[in-house]
Amino acid sequence: MEDKTINIFWMYPDMLNLHGDRGNILALGKVADKMGLTLNVTKIERFNEKIDFEKADIMLFSPGELKVALKVLDRLKDDIREVEKYIASNKYILVIGTTGSIFGKEIELLEDSKIVKGLDFFNMYSKERNSVIGDDIYFSINDKQEIIGSQIHMLDFDVNETQVLGNIKYGYGDNGNKTEGARVKNLIFTNTLGPVFVKNPWWAESILGDIADRKGIEVKDIPVEHYEIEIKSFNSIKELIDKKLEKI
Repeated sequence: MEDKTINIFWMYPDMLNLHGDRGNILALGKVADKMGLTLNVTKIERFNEKIDFEKADIMLFSPGELKVALKVLDRLKDDIREVEKYIASNKYILVIGTTGSIFGKEIELLEDSKIVKGLDFFNMYSKERNSVIGDDIYFSINDKQEIIGSQIHMLDFDVNETQVLGNIKYGYGDNGNKTEGARVKNLIFTNTLGPVFVKNPWWAESILGDIADRKGIEVKDIPVEHYEIEIKSFNSIKELIDKKLEKI
């Protein structure tokens, strides 16, 4: 029997749990099931726990408080060569919200304008904000896939234009500009909450489909009617965003 398992490492879920984004794990599992895949979830819970990078197909880093994200940064620096190999091999890292800052070059903290060196996979500089911004976010990836969600911004992100994930249609984006998130190979950073894969299961499908293809696994196509609720929600939020845009 063909092994149709996709292995996801849920990184430090009890520490990186700022916005209840455990829903992303549930969404990825639901989409995987519809595709005829089995999502095997391994929780990496302690900093002294060995990470088997060879086994993982996806590593998911949820949003966390900045002070916690910095502890995760210190832990990953211990395995920096393994992280480099993992990213170079085009395996997926999905990192959401504040936690994304640790994969950039530098993080500037409010306290004494302290600068913390990141993992340096993104040409991205992060700066802690004096205030928090919250709003809807609506963007496109390569003008092909539209994503809707929400964002709670505690950092500003200055991302090299060649590494931008998406183009903003509405929302604050990385830094009050027209860009959202960052991507290098299959290291993907987004500010989008919601959780993002609950609101946009088609994005989860495209990621899982790519992994399955790389592993030589045949998958089932998900009929569009299976996304009926999510599409209605998407269109409803888009209508509200359109009304906001009319007032700008």
